[in-house]
Amino acid sequence: MTEATPRNPMAAAHPVRSVAVVGDRIESKDLFGAVRVIQIVHGEQVYQLRVTANDKLILVK
Repeated sequence: MTEATPRNPMAAAHPVRSVAVVGDRIESKDLFGAVRVIQIVHGEQVYQLRVTANDKLILVK
């Protein structure tokens, strides 16, 4: 049996985490875990969502 190629090539190099979605809500602490910046892939674009020093969220391309 052959292993399927990951849809996201970055996924092979990074651990997979599960995030609980309740209704239409995701807790940011679950989304970020121990990191301050995550990448969000939307179509062909990659965005960074970061937690600031003031505990605010900033989304940048």
